Amino acid sequence: MPADIDDGLYAAIFEATPEPVMVYDAETGRVLDANRAACELVGRDRLAGAAICEISTAAFTTEEAVAAIRRAVEEGGHQVAWEIVGPAGQQRSVDVTLEPLATGERPLVAAFVRESAAEQERERDHLQWDEQLRTMVNNLPVVVFALDSDGVFTHSAGKGLAALGLEQGELTGVSVFDAYADYPEIVDAARSALGGEEVRVTQPVDDLVFETWYQPVLEDGDVVQVVGVARNITELKRREERVDALSEATNDLLYTHTEAAVAERVTDIAERIIDPTHRGDVGLRRRRGRALPHRCHGDSGGVRRRGYPERPPRDGARLRREGHLRRG
Repeated sequence: MPADIDDGLYAAIFEATPEPVMVYDAETGRVLDANRAACELVGRDRLAGAAICEISTAAFTTEEAVAAIRRAVEEGGHQVAWEIVGPAGQQRSVDVTLEPLATGERPLVAAFVRESAAEQERERDHLQWDEQLRTMVNNLPVVVFALDSDGVFTHSAGKGLAALGLEQGELTGVSVFDAYADYPEIVDAARSALGGEEVRVTQPVDDLVFETWYQPVLEDGDVVQVVGVARNITELKRREERVDALSEATNDLLYTHTEAAVAERVTDIAERIIDPTHRGDVGLRRRRGRALPHRCHGDSGGVRRRGYPERPPRDGARLRREGHLRRG
């Protein structure tokens, strides 16, 4: 070591090295020191004093590790394939280069660790799959969401969000009980799912209708999250209403006998098929002497049905107005 460089500098370099590095006692195989990258590799705060078996899979024993370390001392270096246990308990394959250290004291060996080529390839495939899956979900005509155990959105994606006036991820961090406090069907379904019940329900949201599945995810019998998919079936419901209206009106024609009554009934059928929200009866109004217009014009120039409220604001706009959502 150069005389003008103290041990502290080398210690700092050791700690800052981005690749995992560990120093082993060649006699016992125990870790004497490890840098931050090595600790992160196995998900520990510190590794000093740990035995190799504590951070290895069952396929890599302490005896095999000690034999490899001693071989590095005898031969001036050695390489070995190693299976370690990652932070989340996953198995990871790494390549280890063992180099003896000339300390003049007891024999020490430095282990330089890097992910194996196969592991790197698996990681790339995993990232690519994640990206493909994210792209598919974001472009599906549904809403895919997840709630934590407290009912807070941890994920929201899918093209179906646009119909609600929401953007991808905009609900993240918002409680379902706050966001949909005015929608008891949604609140009840979420509460049941968080209680461990699988729920499938049709739910109205303003002028839309969604078919929603709630699936609780359990660990050791406890609900850790709820995942769900909501499908916008508004158009399907409207078609069903048109078919029902046509069937009902056609049956009514069987009991209509005059040409004038038939004409009125056909006009009413046409209106109900075009607009299933129309519930009026032209003939009935005329017979009762109440020739009420179907439409009236408000101050804004818009057109709405008499007796029907103005369309409520889209869900995303309402949530932002009430302070539940804030744009980033």
